[in-house]
Amino acid sequence: MKNYIKISLVFLFVGCSKEIEIETLQKRGGLLYEINSTEPFSGSVYKNYESGEKEIKGYLKKGKLDGFHTIWFENGQKMFENTYKEGKLISVNKMWNQDGSVRE
Repeated sequence: MKNYIKISLVFLFVGCSKEIEIETLQKRGGLLYEINSTEPFSGSVYKNYESGEKEIKGYLKKGKLDGFHTIWFENGQKMFENTYKEGKLISVNKMWNQDGSVRE
């Protein structure tokens, strides 16, 4: 029963996590906020190309880039996987060419 409650709480948290298009956020004092919010945004963010293909997927914590981020070429191939901490790039984990081959 305890495991069931823990699993339910995890699904509740993940299910309620907000994902928002990064371009709808406002920049104030170097931090990103939802419109009319007084708290910097924390949660999953994304951006799509006009074609609808994914361009960016990542996370913000207290209005700054934080954690693992992926950037794609418009053809759907991955371009970069980066890691950020408190708004600063701390590592470029992997890079690809537009044809999908790994960049050295």
